Amino acid sequence: MSRGHVDALGFEYVRLQEPIRLDRVARRPVVVKPRGLISGAAYEVCCAKSDCQASRSGKDLMDKGIEIGSVKANELIFLNLPHYPGSGQDKTPPAPPTQVTKRIGSNLGVQGIEIGWVPGSDNNWVSYYEVLKDGGLLDTVAKGNFFFCHEGTARNELQSRYEVRTVDGDGNRSPSVPAQEVGGEPETYRALGGFSPTQGANQWKYEEAVESGKFRRLRWNSGGYEGRWVGSGWARIGRIWMQPGAQSDVSRTFVAPAKGVLTISGSIRKDPSSENGRPVRACILHKDRQIWPISGWAEIPPVFSKEVSYRLEDIAVEAGDTVRFFLQRTGHPAPDTVIWDPTVVIERMK
Repeated sequence: MSRGHVDALGFEYVRLQEPIRLDRVARRPVVVKPRGLISGAAYEVCCAKSDCQASRSGKDLMDKGIEIGSVKANELIFLNLPHYPGSGQDKTPPAPPTQVTKRIGSNLGVQGIEIGWVPGSDNNWVSYYEVLKDGGLLDTVAKGNFFFCHEGTARNELQSRYEVRTVDGDGNRSPSVPAQEVGGEPETYRALGGFSPTQGANQWKYEEAVESGKFRRLRWNSGGYEGRWVGSGWARIGRIWMQPGAQSDVSRTFVAPAKGVLTISGSIRKDPSSENGRPVRACILHKDRQIWPISGWAEIPPVFSKEVSYRLEDIAVEAGDTVRFFLQRTGHPAPDTVIWDPTVVIERMK
């Protein structure tokens, strides 16, 4: 054997004087010897991929092992689990869920349809549930007995037919159980869940007014961790935060989807990053009329620990009316960020 060179990782390569011949030998079976079994106990042995099935004692399994002629990919060996998921042994459909309900609900500020049920059962085990909408599969739920549908205009589709059925480990399905409507939340719009890179989406617009002029739309910027609406100077609006510019007012603007009565609530406080000793002034406008405070400005203290809360009821609106959550320009060429996550509830009128 002659010496070779050493590479950068420290491996040395040499040339053999005589080549090594690798002859093919007969394939040997694989023997798996489990440990920790109870010697005198009986064990039912079966495999997910191979055709192995036997009834043996714990001592015999530990001494002689389980012999598999050819191990296939993703092979599993089961002990005392003859009806493992996918075994094909279970031919009995599971029992369906009960008390299936549907209602309007919210999750992280987004409204949608909540589907709930009392769990079904099976003679072996329940693998998951299937949630159907108008006869088509909507989703599967493998943990818990609750599903929240929020895509698109889901909250407007409470009258759709929602059903739930049980699926066991071998894919047997129970009959589908229709969801019964129960009382839910009123129609609600919140900045947290309604934030979007599209002007007007989810009834929210994002605007500024420069030097007390007319409102104009902000432009979308994908910077930051989820994007924001930007305008002149420091004017910014994010998911639950707003920042007036030095010379520009900013407004998160709600557009009423229908004729009705609004309840408006929330609180405002300085963001911890802007505890600079300067207060910020806020107000709420219905169209061009100020509705909070009654007059003047609500002054937001310059520290995060102090918030200003409000609740306005019985605000009559027509479809298309605007409600502006408004911050006055600061006159300072520096950011003054405010946390403001308003909630608007509408009771539609016929």
